[in-house]
Amino acid sequence: MITGTEYELLLNQRLNQASDAFIQLKDLSEKISRQNREVTRRQSVTDMVLDHVPAVIFLVDAERNRITWINSRVKAMLGYTVEQAETGGTKFLRELLPSDDFRQLQQATEFFEKRKGDEFKAVLHMRDAFGEEHKMNTTFAPAERADKNKIKSFICIALDVTRQTETQQELKQLLRQMTTDSDSDSVVRSITRREYDILRLIAKEFSTKQIAEELNISVPTVETHRRNLLRKVGVKNTAGLVRFAVEQMIV
Repeated sequence: MITGTEYELLLNQRLNQASDAFIQLKDLSEKISRQNREVTRRQSVTDMVLDHVPAVIFLVDAERNRITWINSRVKAMLGYTVEQAETGGTKFLRELLPSDDFRQLQQATEFFEKRKGDEFKAVLHMRDAFGEEHKMNTTFAPAERADKNKIKSFICIALDVTRQTETQQELKQLLRQMTTDSDSDSVVRSITRREYDILRLIAKEFSTKQIAEELNISVPTVETHRRNLLRKVGVKNTAGLVRFAVEQMIV
């Protein structure tokens, strides 16, 4: 039979054990809460990065050829909502991509299933919600595999380089123009004072005889200067000389 003293000792022991268990449970709860907060924070950072990176990032179901997830950047870059992309199914992808580019999705799947590499790169031409075409440098990577290495889904990162391409073309055009202008300046500097006078009169539609009379020189001399002008300017006829004179504001 348990005496009163023994009962109190046993009760205190059970209370201490319960207290220790409560403290351990509290510590575990706080640890889980911290981990959840960290996961939430990391997820928040990940979402922020995915939504602000200057690229359309989306997950494609390789079996159904449909987008199952896409970052919100698709709205700013292509004018579509996330809902349109994720619920549009195969029809949305076919509207987004020309037929040749749509086939590259299958090529990417075959590429990964043959284990040729972890990345498949392609240039896709995506049509936005307003009918404009965007040149997209796209990188594909496997996201989920099934049995026998079959690809279930892959992720795509598409960077819009349309404006970059246009800028490169503009720079090339500007460079050509600058080179042409430089060549023209060199030609103008090579023209003598007499040739300059003759070119100005040619641009004013003076005949060879009228030029000779105006400058008090012979017709053969005018013709010699005209031939020299044709050679220096690099044109074949009087019309070319007139165009050059107008471009260089000689008249």
